[in-house]
Parts: sequence; C-alpha cells; structure tokens
Amino acid sequence: NSIQSYIVSNDTENAINYLAKFSQLMRLILTSSREAIIPVSQEISLLKHYLELENMRFRNRFAYEIRVDSKMDVEYMGIPPMIIQPYVENAIIHGFMNKKSGNCNLLIQLWEKENQLMVVVEDNGIGRERAAEIKAQSGLTQKSQGIVITKERLDILNSKMKNKISVEIDDLKDADGNAAGTRVKLFIPFEDL
Repeated sequence: NSIQSYIVSNDTENAINYLAKFSQLMRLILTSSREAIIPVSQEISLLKHYLELENMRFRNRFAYEIRVDSKMDVEYMGIPPMIIQPYVENAIIHGFMNKKSGNCNLLIQLWEKENQLMVVVEDNGIGRERAAEIKAQSGLTQKSQGIVITKERLDILNSKMKNKISVEIDDLKDADGNAAGTRVKLFIPFEDL
C-alpha cells in the first residue's frame, strides 16, 4: 500500500527507497527464518529495518530509539528469530494508529541479566484498553494474528527449552490514571554462539 501510494502520487524517489528497504527486510527475514537461533545483533538489524519501513509508511509519525547495553556482546548471544518484532508492531499499529494528539514515542531496551536477554518495548500510545474499545466500536472481531502466532511460537519454543521465554505486559497510566501507553517485558534465555 505504501509503495502504491508513492507511485500514485508520482513520488518515485520514495517509492524506490521504500522498495529497497522492503527488499532488505525480506532478505533478513528469510535468512533468519531458516535458523533456530540468530545473533542478537541480527535481531536488532531486523528491528531497525522494520522500524525504518513503518516510520516511512506512517510519514515519520513516531520517534523510536533502540538502546543496547554496551557491555553485551550481541554478536555471540543467540536467540530465536523474530521474537521482539510482533510486540514492536503492536505498539505501532495499536498504540499509535488512533492516537490523536501528542508525540508518539517507542523505546526498545536490551540488556543482559542472569543469562537472559532482557527486552523492554515501551510506547506512549493509547493503551490496550482504548485500542480494544476502538476495535469493538469498529465491529472488528478478529483477534490480532501476530500475537496469536507469537504465543504459539513461544509455546513451541518453551516446550523444547530448559529455561523458558516469558512475557509480561503492563498498562502504563499517567498521574490521573489515564492510559499512557504499554510496556512489554521479554525475558529471553540466550545461547552462546
């Protein structure tokens, strides 16, 4: 849709740029999907490509930052591929799409703690409760496939792993108790590569 939009509006330069970034992301996804474990550095690269595309698609509507603890050796820490991306996608699609005012900010933090990769995906979007209300009002009843598929993947991965991947989701509130975004915490055991 984004590429079509650029073509229809005769924005050839952005169409070419978007297509190039899209093809890079597809190559990374295809390469990663063939592996059971990839370096954290490769997962970060996937996230950066994905975020660049989404930011282009939404006309730079949100700001994002990926913070990686400098003490981590991301080249030699292995995790299953595409574990973080669905939560980033949810933040953008459900958190920011219907946000009417204010800046949209996304923060992804990664650090190591007790042989686990700790990941926080935090947005200042409309929150899960408001997103669910909007979805109900629109008449959509279909459950988000990205999270369903991710949960199924985590169940399969956890059935094979000694140390389990776990996810915690917190609804953020402001001082008045209003929705102020969502924080997802991922605890991912890693393997030394």
